[in-house]
Amino acid sequence: MQIVLKVTEGPQKGKQFEFVEPDNFLLGRDNEGSNAHFRLNNDDIQVSRNHFLLEINPPDCFIRDAGSLNGTFIVRSTGKQVYFLPGRMSDTSDYANLATRLKKKLGYKEVQRVDERIKLTDQDVIHVGQTAILVEVIFPTPQQQVDCNADEDDSSYCIECGRQMPNPARQKRPDLLCVNDFICINCGVKHKQNRRPVCDVRCYGCGCDVTDKADSDGKANEFKYVALYLCPSCADRSISDSLPVKRIKGYRLLAKLGEGGFGIVFLAWHEKTGRAVAIKVTKEVIKQDPALVKRFKREIAIMQTLKHPNLVRLYDEGIAETGSYYFVSEFLPAGSLVDYTYHNFGGILPVAKACQIYAQALNGLAFLHEKGCVHRDIKPENIILSKDNTGNRIAKLGDFGLAKNYIVHGGTLTKADEWIGTIFFCPPEQILDFKRSTPASDVYAMGIAFYNSVVGTFPYDFPGREECARMIRRGERPRDPISFILGDDKPVPIEKHLPGIDRKVAKAVNRAIEKDEKKRLGVVEFSRALA
Repeated sequence: MQIVLKVTEGPQKGKQFEFVEPDNFLLGRDNEGSNAHFRLNNDDIQVSRNHFLLEINPPDCFIRDAGSLNGTFIVRSTGKQVYFLPGRMSDTSDYANLATRLKKKLGYKEVQRVDERIKLTDQDVIHVGQTAILVEVIFPTPQQQVDCNADEDDSSYCIECGRQMPNPARQKRPDLLCVNDFICINCGVKHKQNRRPVCDVRCYGCGCDVTDKADSDGKANEFKYVALYLCPSCADRSISDSLPVKRIKGYRLLAKLGEGGFGIVFLAWHEKTGRAVAIKVTKEVIKQDPALVKRFKREIAIMQTLKHPNLVRLYDEGIAETGSYYFVSEFLPAGSLVDYTYHNFGGILPVAKACQIYAQALNGLAFLHEKGCVHRDIKPENIILSKDNTGNRIAKLGDFGLAKNYIVHGGTLTKADEWIGTIFFCPPEQILDFKRSTPASDVYAMGIAFYNSVVGTFPYDFPGREECARMIRRGERPRDPISFILGDDKPVPIEKHLPGIDRKVAKAVNRAIEKDEKKRLGVVEFSRALA
């Protein structure tokens, strides 16, 4: 699958861009302050420095105006429609007039306003200033798919020791690969030799002995500090009658825990071991491209080997009968940081509590970075809370943003039903280069999350959730967050909202949310500043 952009009108007519993997593409005018990948002639004053952004995930391609002055226009020959995405001006009548003028010029039937983003279709044409860009959505032929699969390497590398090993995708269907398939024979033998006597395991509900069942997969000792177990009777009593699905592979679903733009989370019971787990099912299906599925499975396998007290443990994964992907992780009954903040503090977390919780989450993040991994999706909802044996609260970082690179449908930044403000956790470099997420990107997201937890808003002059809803009801359009992140707006220092905040903490947070990633502090330095 491929997205092709062809410039059909304007000074750069004939230029072409091709995309086969998820990416972001920013178009703007070639002027100081532009972050655009494709920069149009500086003489075209109708084009802003950062004009529009494409979220590309073949075969899907979404377009959103990036806070331009003159708006963005899409011409769709099927249905003879002209769509316009308003720019940053609050009065949108000029944009509507320009769209109407374009409609009359083409002899089309309808003009339609789009307030956030629109999915582009094959043969759509984007109009900005003097430039027109044709969008083509190309699907591979069966022979091209066969040729692509034949090109795959015959070798791979062990995710533990790094030794070369046979490519597991040559012996097994990619969608059936598991963590053991990415571990070499030598490391597998070491695992068996290092097995210890089984610990005593009790049911989380009634306290009965479930040791034999819990160790039926040989992992009771490995998970003894993180896993909770339920006996069959307690599991039966926990089942909700309102669930749309009863089972996913070897897991019986017990209750719905939550839902977001990307997936639904359930409390589930592993029928073989009795392990109580959180299972997240993606709303979208995984692309059935063998090379992509293998890469995805390898990334997940690496995550399954990570063991740290401040990381949510990933137990299992797979592809359900529906084609949706599911992640299985430890179940933490205390819920997320958002739940804790809302129920205990009315939605604003005291700074002292925030320092304690975020320092722990940063410790988990530092370990993740040491292992060469990047989280990609840090926000308060993905900081999960638990308690140790002494009753002390423990913060764990979970819900890694891995699958967003591999889903069939959707954009790269937000889903259609996600609130617009969630994009504020995404740093500028991740918007500009979707594939390049670095440790500094995670530090930025953690800084924004801390700021949002203790202040209740984001570090820009952006209306809150309720005000956004009121503006939309009045027919007004909130400014797109991307224009804040990529524009000249500077983050409001946290001490402007909290004058009494500790200076060391304020300085660390302000450095973490710097737009320039070179100016941000490191993850360990950030953690120490909060400790």
